[in-house]
Parts: sequence; structure tokens; C-alpha cells
Amino acid sequence: MPAVPESERVAILREWGVSEPLIRLSCGEVLHEQFNDCCLGPPWYVYHGSLQTPEVAPLAVLWEWCDKVTGVWHRSGRLEFIEYGFGGAEEFEVVARTEQGFWADQFDFLYECDGPLEELRAAAAAVGFRFLERHLSAREAAGAVLGTYEGHQAWLRALIATIDAETQDAEPVAAPDPAT
Repeated sequence: MPAVPESERVAILREWGVSEPLIRLSCGEVLHEQFNDCCLGPPWYVYHGSLQTPEVAPLAVLWEWCDKVTGVWHRSGRLEFIEYGFGGAEEFEVVARTEQGFWADQFDFLYECDGPLEELRAAAAAVGFRFLERHLSAREAAGAVLGTYEGHQAWLRALIATIDAETQDAEPVAAPDPAT
């Protein structure tokens, strides 16, 4: 299935209940300097024929950064935020099933990039990420588990799953168009 048409992308994101701050970032508006490099659209390669999208559901691409595409689709009655590398659209990863879970993943990356805590707090407020303090305290409690890639990924996926479970019913998800 193709990407959501570029001309319909913002309308579809709104229809699916994606927040205005996330939509604004996906359109290239810098809401906070922490997002300037890694969480900023608009996507270009997918919409200009250079990259494919997974053949699962119509994907609303948020941005492309480094060698990775980040987007969201509506599948099985819920949103899924996904990422995949430029080299293989079919090797996508479901990052989160709610926007708050998605932000947990993004803020973990920003933390790993040594973002100053006050800057991270300001960025979280700019996008409405409610779980930054939980993320920070969970990182501190995890200690040595975060010392390996596998341990860090398992810890992060568990944290995101918890956040997704808590916010699943709180985030509105519009019924998709029957064509999607």
C-alpha cells in the first residue's frame, strides 16, 4: 500500500487524532530546539519516489532523519507509530501504539544525545509529553540494564508498552476511511 498522499497527509493525521504539535513538527515547524535535527519534517524522499513504504497499511510519514523513516498508520483499529530504514521498508518496527508511547521513544533518544534536562522538560511541555519524569526515574532505576543494546531496548519497549496501556483509551482514534 502506498503512503497517504502528500496532499492529504495533514488531514489524515488530524482525522486519526494525532496532536497538533506532532503535526506541526512533521510539517517542519521547530517547536523546540531539541527537535531541530531528529524530529522534524516534512518528509521528502517518500513523497518524491526515492523510498518505498511497507505494504501493510497506508502510512502517514512524519519525517525522515538520518537513514530512517518515521510514520504512523491506522491498523487493526488503532494507531501504530513505525520506523524503518531506507534500505528496507518491509523491515519496519512498531515503536508505539499511542502518541505518548511514541514520545517516550523519541525522548529516550534525545536523552541519549545528552539533551540537558531542563531543555528536555521544555521540549516535553511543547509537545504535551506527560511521561518525561517517569522516563527519567525509570532510567535511573534501570541502572546496569541499560549498559547493553539488548538490555536498553528491552527496558525501553517495556516502558513504552506500559505508557501505551495507560493511554490507549485516552487518545482519540477516528475510524479510518474504508479504503485504508
